[in-house]
Amino acid sequence: MRQALQCRAAWDPLHLDQAAGRAILRVLKRSDPLGCFAADVRRTKRRFPAGLFEVQRLDCVLMDPERHEAEQSDTEDDAPRPRPLVITDPLDEVCKRLRNYFTGVRELSVSNIEDYRMDYRFVGLRATSLADYGYVELLHTPTVPPTYALLARRDAPPRRVDPGAARAENRSRLPPEAMWDERTTI
Repeated sequence: MRQALQCRAAWDPLHLDQAAGRAILRVLKRSDPLGCFAADVRRTKRRFPAGLFEVQRLDCVLMDPERHEAEQSDTEDDAPRPRPLVITDPLDEVCKRLRNYFTGVRELSVSNIEDYRMDYRFVGLRATSLADYGYVELLHTPTVPPTYALLARRDAPPRRVDPGAARAENRSRLPPEAMWDERTTI
């Protein structure tokens, strides 16, 4: 059995639900908090079957972010206490691990992304962690609270956009009393 787990086929595609994702992110962060130093990456990877990090398709439902509240001390002891392991930004953790752990991922699917996380930060994410992916799609999902889902494919070209259809769709969103001027340019 151990030998079978060393093969990519045993893990591919890798589906991580919230609980499994939380568990693997905790182990990775505890062993390699920054996810960027080669020695830490090599040491951490040895703790897992090799096939796990060779997957080509990763499907991840993000855990809910953890919040850490500072504790007040009742004593006069000001000795520093170890900070608990908290994953405040699961999307950032997954993206960090793409660069040095899951380097062979060709198709990435991430859901349960907090809506505030995909504001102006999406541009940075697209230009860094997802720069090698030709096709990236971000979809708003009607959940409570609202979330996003992301699909990225490394070898796929970007979706072609029909400017005329985009203009027509934008125009259809205008309130009836708004005036549309075809000569307006941006």
